[in-house]
Amino acid sequence: SPTDPDVMIVASDQGAVISLNGTSDTPEWSSWYNQPTAQLYHVSVTHGFPWIATGAQQDSGAVWVRSRGFTTTLSPRDWQGACAGGESGYTAADPLDPDRLFGGTVEKCSLALNGRTVDITPPAGPEKARADWTQPVVFSKADPRALYYASQYVYKTIDGGISWTRISDDLTRPAPGVPASLDPTTAAMEDRNGKRGVVYTLAPSPVLRPQVWAGTDDGLVQLTMDDGGAWKDVTPPAVGAWSRVTMIEASHSDFRTAYAAVDRHQLNDFAPHLYRTRDLGATWQEITRGLPADGYVHTIKEDPGRRGLLVAGTERGVHVSFDDGDTWQSLQLNLPVTSMRDLEFHDGDLVLATHGRGFWVLDDIGVLRQAQASMAGVPAAVYVPARAVAVVQGTDNGT
Repeated sequence: SPTDPDVMIVASDQGAVISLNGTSDTPEWSSWYNQPTAQLYHVSVTHGFPWIATGAQQDSGAVWVRSRGFTTTLSPRDWQGACAGGESGYTAADPLDPDRLFGGTVEKCSLALNGRTVDITPPAGPEKARADWTQPVVFSKADPRALYYASQYVYKTIDGGISWTRISDDLTRPAPGVPASLDPTTAAMEDRNGKRGVVYTLAPSPVLRPQVWAGTDDGLVQLTMDDGGAWKDVTPPAVGAWSRVTMIEASHSDFRTAYAAVDRHQLNDFAPHLYRTRDLGATWQEITRGLPADGYVHTIKEDPGRRGLLVAGTERGVHVSFDDGDTWQSLQLNLPVTSMRDLEFHDGDLVLATHGRGFWVLDDIGVLRQAQASMAGVPAAVYVPARAVAVVQGTDNGT
């Protein structure tokens, strides 16, 4: 404080802490556990009830939190460190075992035991594995045994990581060049990957087992129809080198349809870039009408319960489309203005991972699923209520 040297505030990845006796020999600091400031990269949700949201948070390790607390409300006791995922990677909840979690590059562990972690990293490919801060670890919704992971190669396991199969060659650009926006000093620097890219997102089809989409951080979209037997470059013509394909979403209703979110803000392009294909990548349409002009996109997801209902997370907000991306409108509601990194539809809820304000949940999206344009002109509309779960009320009575 400019008027009292004893009053200090320190900001970090975890939040802010305050001291009122900062110059003493034994300064005391407040806690950061009173602030929802987790910087999450992705979200994965366990099956069953209550479900658990998991994700990796910057500089604090992976975490998990219940959708319903042990007692009458969610509390810090329901916010636990997770044993897989690290500080920046994916987490992947096992669809067949709500206690088992995969994550990082790659580990698996038990949420209940929250201790012993097994390293199940795939064996190296023909060349040394390249890495990015966040690398995809995702389960297939069409085959819940199938777990996929990627470096510059794509790997698959169906036995929980006991054995892996490499199902691709290097899917990145062989000669990506140097982005024109870089200054000469930065352009001359070597990075950990030697100016080469990695696979940044994976999207196994929810409706066709052997189909997998892959997007790279150097601007390619690749597709296999036979679990890696053959891959085809289906990159949208408008996507150039070093455009980061941050998320691909394979349609839940049509194997020919997919959506791609592309981030170019590190190339000084802060506009949103979303693309849709309905013919296996032969043609693409940019679908950004209604999105803010300066809100680059991190993620796009399709509701498995209503065809054409899409949600997108940008650097500043969440948006919804009811017409398969043709038009968008805000779904911000009471959300803070922060970086919206990942979304997951889970039964009747929409779960959000933010980079700076923790997890958020939109409970019961039945209204979104049933809303029609014709309802705007009527004084009242009746919606079918969602399935409810009756639970015994928790208490804080101790013993």
